[in-house]
Formats: sequence, C-alpha cells, structure tokens
Amino acid sequence: MSQESLAGQAQVPSPLDYPLDELLIMHRLTQEKAIELHGCGIVRADGAGNLFVGHSGAGKSTTTRLWTEVEDVEVLSDDRIIVRRDELRDAEPDGGTTVKTSFGAAGAGDGKGVLRLRDCSASRSNHSAQNDKVNKNCSAQDDRKRSGMRMYGTPWHGEAMYASPGSAPLARIFILEHGRGNVLTPLSPSQAVAELFARSFVPFHKHEYVDSALEFLQEVVDAVPVYRYAFEPDQRAVDTILSFHD
Repeated sequence: MSQESLAGQAQVPSPLDYPLDELLIMHRLTQEKAIELHGCGIVRADGAGNLFVGHSGAGKSTTTRLWTEVEDVEVLSDDRIIVRRDELRDAEPDGGTTVKTSFGAAGAGDGKGVLRLRDCSASRSNHSAQNDKVNKNCSAQDDRKRSGMRMYGTPWHGEAMYASPGSAPLARIFILEHGRGNVLTPLSPSQAVAELFARSFVPFHKHEYVDSALEFLQEVVDAVPVYRYAFEPDQRAVDTILSFHD
C-alpha cells in the first residue's frame, strides 16, 4: 500500500478490503471441512438448493438471470459459493443454532472446535428482513439434526451483482458449459472431484491445503449428485432443471 499507488485516489482503500478478505477466508476454510467454489447458488421457494459451478464465461450470470426472471428464488451469490458440512445442527435456547465442525488438531479437545452461527434457510421473504428477524424466521427443519452438505452465500459477486448471507441445503451440483440441447450428464465421483477442484479456490502453496481440499470434495460428491450441464442460454435451460429427477 505505497503512497505512489494511492496517489490521485479520492478515498484511501482499506487494507482489509477485497481481495485480502477473500484470501483470509480461503485460508480459514482449509482448517475446516469446507471449500469456496466458483459458482452461483440458486435456492428455490421450497428451500432446495442447486449449485451451478463454472469457470469465468461459463454462464453463471446468465443462469442467475434466467432463474430470477421466472422463479421466486434466492440467489446466494452469482460467482462465489462456500460449501461445507451440515452434519449436526442443534437448537439453542435463544433460537440460534450450533454448527459442529472439525477444525483439525488445533481445535481438538480445547473447546474451539465448535463454530457458533446464527443462520436460517435462505428465502426471498426473509432475506429483506433478516437483520431483525433472523431468529424468528428459521424453519422447523433447522432445529433438527441433519446430515449432508450446505451452501452459503458470500460477499464476492459477479456481473449479476447478487450476494446474500443466506444458506441452504445443497441438493445438486451442475458443472456449467455452453452447448446445445440442454444435456445433463451424470459424472462419476472421480470426474466430479476433478471438475470441482478445477473450479475451486484453494491456497496452492501448501500441499496439505490441496490434499484437504481433495478429501473434502470427495465427501461432497459422495453426498451430492454432480452433473455436467451443457445448456443453451434461454428459458429452456431452467425448464430442464425444473423437470429433472435424479
């Protein structure tokens, strides 16, 4: 942050702004069972979450636009999504939830392995009032134990400018690519891990971080079906997903 680089700027930037904030989160996620993926998270009115993963230019913003035009959906982000375990969610007396996660050796046995979050399933109705009603709008299902994966919105949006602090259970993952005919192809676990890893944000300077990311992605694909989605950028792309059954 040299004075020369800041010369002529009307407002001095904060050193903790983007991209350092995202870099810090990326490193934090290596200590948990979680990963940041390049994708857009779409949550339907029934609470089911679909994650559309893709490189830049693959169609994430287009997918976001197509869904928001015709469906009452919550967009967690149109560019960056965090996926983590949703192993055990226990109701707390004040209406919040405790999410138990593994932090590795550093958090073992010292009481630091439990991350406390106030959270509820994303929906368009509670998103606008979540600051003062977050404890009241959590659904009954969030008060029960649940296993699987959950996706979370982030502040780092794409061209469509969607960023939400909400989250939702992750039902399916689609690897986006441009194509013809809106074709869905199921991927094997090894194929799915490779495709997701290529679209993930991982600090590559330590092999331990890479190994941890690969291990977690294996858990993700074991829990959530992954498909390659060669789509055309029109309403039929949404209709194909709406009529699709695993």
